[in-house]
Amino acid sequence: MNNDMNGVDLSQGKVQPMDRTPYDTGNRMLSEGPMEMTFATVQTRQGQRLAVTFRTHSTTFTAFFDRVNGVAAGQKIMEESSSLTSLVLPTDVPPGFRPGQ
Repeated sequence: MNNDMNGVDLSQGKVQPMDRTPYDTGNRMLSEGPMEMTFATVQTRQGQRLAVTFRTHSTTFTAFFDRVNGVAAGQKIMEESSSLTSLVLPTDVPPGFRPGQ
């Protein structure tokens, strides 16, 4: 079974809408700056995965994707990015901020 923390089935590679901000509003170190993203194919106990590592001045994290979820995430990134005029990460988040507002 491939469920998230809320029990939502992720086996179909669905990108779930967010009901909260897409970043940690409590982290005052978040700001616009250089970002490096690297990709590697790795073998895990669950099979082959795409490891995507994000490195910024304040954090590094790696996300592991199987084929279905990797394709779904890539399509969602392309869909969302196509409407951008520029990418801005605010350093001060308005109280009560919700995505799409």
